[in-house]
Amino acid sequence: MGRDFGAIIAVLGDVVNRDALSSLTRNSGEALSLRYEDLASGKAYLADGGRFDYENQAQGARLRADVAVLSGSSSVAELEMNLELPRIGPGAALGVRIANVPARDIADQSPVLSWLGALDAPISGALRASFDGAGTLGPMFGTLEIGKGALRPTIETRPVPFDSARTYFNYDPSQNALHFDEVVV
Repeated sequence: MGRDFGAIIAVLGDVVNRDALSSLTRNSGEALSLRYEDLASGKAYLADGGRFDYENQAQGARLRADVAVLSGSSSVAELEMNLELPRIGPGAALGVRIANVPARDIADQSPVLSWLGALDAPISGALRASFDGAGTLGPMFGTLEIGKGALRPTIETRPVPFDSARTYFNYDPSQNALHFDEVVV
């Protein structure tokens, strides 16, 4: 999860808990497009065909969204997200499913996942994380299926090819520790 993502979660939590939005019970949209420019990496992405569904219930708000992402390569990545913002108590729960996302694009978006920057391969999988009321990242759990590619930490490094890989991992922010439950290559 990116450094500023927690701040976005905290703001969304404040917004959905305002009295002005209490009468809005559901909102949805289709065929949405968004251009995202990552100033840190210098990359631009076009999210197209996006859909979202927002539900405001007694226990809290839920946002679900999905989109196809074009990054200039020949492949199209898919992203699905669900975000739960409880009405009582601070925090949020986030689930993300990805398909066919270049490893380096994932690494650029999250310090926790920066280790993926050493791979040149497409990745599919799921991540689950929680945030406290201030937007601070809590524990994160992930499972990733890594397609055919290569281990290549730098452009000067000779690539080490592989056919596929998968991993199950978790991140504990209180210890700033990444734990791998399984790595298969």
